Amino acid sequence: MKVWAMLQWERMRTSFWFLPCLLVASSLLAAWLLLLADENWQDDLVGRFRNLGAVSPEGTRVIMGTAATAMLSLAGITFSGTLVALTLASSQFGPRLLRNFIRARSTQMTLAMLLSTFVYCLVVLRSIRSGEDSDFVPHLSAFAGFVFTLLSLGFFIFFIHRISTSLQADRVAADVHKELSVAIHRIFPDARPTDEEESNAGDESDVWEEIEEETPLNSPVDGYLQAVDLESLVTAAEKLDLRCRVLKRPGHFLAQGIPIFAVSGSADFDEAEAEAFLGCLLIGPQRTPEQDIEFEIRQLVEVALRALSPGINDPYTAMTCIDFLGAANRLIASRKLPPRDYRDSKGEIRVRTRPITFESILDASFHQLRQIAGGKPDVVIRMLEALEMVFSNCSTRIKREAVLKHVRLIENSARSTNICESDLADIKKRVGCFELDD
Repeated sequence: MKVWAMLQWERMRTSFWFLPCLLVASSLLAAWLLLLADENWQDDLVGRFRNLGAVSPEGTRVIMGTAATAMLSLAGITFSGTLVALTLASSQFGPRLLRNFIRARSTQMTLAMLLSTFVYCLVVLRSIRSGEDSDFVPHLSAFAGFVFTLLSLGFFIFFIHRISTSLQADRVAADVHKELSVAIHRIFPDARPTDEEESNAGDESDVWEEIEEETPLNSPVDGYLQAVDLESLVTAAEKLDLRCRVLKRPGHFLAQGIPIFAVSGSADFDEAEAEAFLGCLLIGPQRTPEQDIEFEIRQLVEVALRALSPGINDPYTAMTCIDFLGAANRLIASRKLPPRDYRDSKGEIRVRTRPITFESILDASFHQLRQIAGGKPDVVIRMLEALEMVFSNCSTRIKREAVLKHVRLIENSARSTNICESDLADIKKRVGCFELDD
């Protein structure tokens, strides 16, 4: 339930409707409260603050109408600017980066302020009455509308500044790396890994999908495994007195009918028992970053790959992404792998998850880059420099061997291309910096 709530919250944050709807509702509440105060304490307010009553009903109506029209116009400009930015970001950095632009608080808050101020001004405008015996000018509400209008203008100016800087390639890479660092601290919270843990994870990962003397539970739909609610899964396994292995990791694609669980302790499953296990999975049409560390890594890789494409040919952006990939892998290199065994209240192992390895993370970071950049010596050298940074922070021999594997692959890829001898000498010099202690 906790994982489901976290995923739904992330979906609401990555939308243009949640925050604007929230502030529009708040503006309706604020308008109602301020109008109520005007109706009950207007004489006291005007007597204490004489300037409030200096505006006539017609003047207040003009001010509120002008503010409402201006806010709606600025909201249209904001929507248009956002769509233009999304189009540019999709073409230059890739469609998967759109999530970062959509969830930007500056855009959401600007839209929310403009729309909520527009609605507020309409409500206040409707309450203004003028006549011989029934004049009512909500002076306090009108003054609050004036303040909200100024705040909205400030948000709009900040939006223009933010959207102009957010499309810079270095800023995009830095923002993705910031989210990646948060994900690393969340998924890899512990330090001090051991060679034994890395070795066991690698051995188990190779044969993980073999099912022997276990009952398979198949995926009910096609889609990506977005998250696994491990707490609920342990509770379900304990209640049924079963043990299970989760055969896929978040981020893996599930085809309908392929095994997702391997359950031991019972040969038969009724529909309710199967639903208890399958209900702990969140499957959707796209990958999400909550439990999938490779999602954020592949965002940086995608920006780098597009920068290296012939249509863009921007090696500096690619090297910036490689620098951030090196920093992220350097942090992961010092961390302990996440736990694979989850126990019930009695200490008995009930759930075992598919292990993730440091080597698989390096593969996601550098395989595609090496395949594309093999003939670009400047990018190749920057990859070797990033791997050197990772190598220096590896806390186990197995992790250092994983780094060396990629160093050799990069060197061999460079040798097989038409790189000149002087550049190959520089690459060889960088390769010589990697030494594995006996």
